[in-house]
Parts: sequence; structure tokens; C-alpha cells
Amino acid sequence: MEPDFKMKGCIECGESLLVDVEVPEDRTFDGTTYTEMLPVQECTRCKENYALGLDIRTYEDKIVAQLEKLTDPGPEAMKFVKKIRKAREYRRRLARLAAVIQSL
Repeated sequence: MEPDFKMKGCIECGESLLVDVEVPEDRTFDGTTYTEMLPVQECTRCKENYALGLDIRTYEDKIVAQLEKLTDPGPEAMKFVKKIRKAREYRRRLARLAAVIQSL
């Protein structure tokens, strides 16, 4: 599991105040746009956004869920779905390997 990491300041402008917000994030496949909300930390000065890997994976899973509901999602969408499924499988394998190594 990923640690509860928070940025200490903005990389772009150096501002130390970042706030938790959700922003709409779009993905377009085969001419159709899919939107889901993505939790990010936003700089109060320059509005730069920072997202955690776990939040990005959750966002991608939501997009995949939308695509899997379609009867004919199209080639770009299917490529994305396959990529995310493969990444999930790799994460599961790594977690199992880590558990085995930790038990040694």
C-alpha cells in the first residue's frame, strides 16, 4: 500500500500552501471523451496540481469501468483497458512476491 504522501510545497512556484481539491480529468478514446473526478493537491498561488499514484490508479479504474459497460468501445479504448488490466496483474504479482520475500 502506498504511504499517505503529501507535497510540502509547490515545485513550480515554491508556495508552501497546497489544498486538497478534486478536478475533472478527461480521457478521449475513439472520439468519445470520458470524465471522472481526480483528487489532487493544488497550489494556492499558481494552481499547479499534484496527484498521487494511488489516486491516478483509482481514476483509471473508474474510466475502465465506464469503457467496460460499452458494447463496442473501439480500438483505442480497448488498448487502454488492456493496459490497465495488465498493470493490475503486475501489481498483484509484485504484492505476492513482496509477501513471499517478507516471510523469509
